[in-house]
Amino acid sequence: MLRASEKRPALAGPFASPAPAASRVGAAELEPAALEFEPGRSIVAHAGSTIYEVLAIKRRGDGNIVVVDGGMADNPRPMLYGSYHHIVPVVAGGSLRPTTVFGRACESDYIGRVALPETLERGDLLADCTTGAYTYSMASNYNAFPTPAVVAVCGDEHELWRIGGRRYSEYGRARLSTATREEPPGAERAPPEFEFTYA
Repeated sequence: MLRASEKRPALAGPFASPAPAASRVGAAELEPAALEFEPGRSIVAHAGSTIYEVLAIKRRGDGNIVVVDGGMADNPRPMLYGSYHHIVPVVAGGSLRPTTVFGRACESDYIGRVALPETLERGDLLADCTTGAYTYSMASNYNAFPTPAVVAVCGDEHELWRIGGRRYSEYGRARLSTATREEPPGAERAPPEFEFTYA
């Protein structure tokens, strides 16, 4: 993933074309070899973005601090090894201001520091770009946060590929009320039952 100021490096040497490497293998009279390339995230990373909703804003002299409704539970890469994801407002507009974006976890759930509109308000949407690789596959229910839904978009059409997870509190609510109902004196009460299952 590249920052806005960076340029995609040009392929050079044996990676520009597999022909020279293949000819050297033949000249050395080695067994025929298969050359394999794994472009990985250079292809699929840019195919995905994560949409966050702004939960809170703190305006300071040296820049704003924004908390969003996601973070290390659905994209742990910035916290794990400082990976960069460009963050942009879904609806652009207004003068820009240095902004540090954090997730909702109680730890230092740092997502990134970018320039975002000064007029950003609670409820606005931000797009965390280049999250098509090594992000959702690394997501978890850390701190009981539900995993996000996955939606495929093509032009003006969209399709739900994966239903988002639910919070623990949404499970077992009906069964809990049944399990804790009043019992006759001396009756043995069964412990509450919960089903912690995600869609």
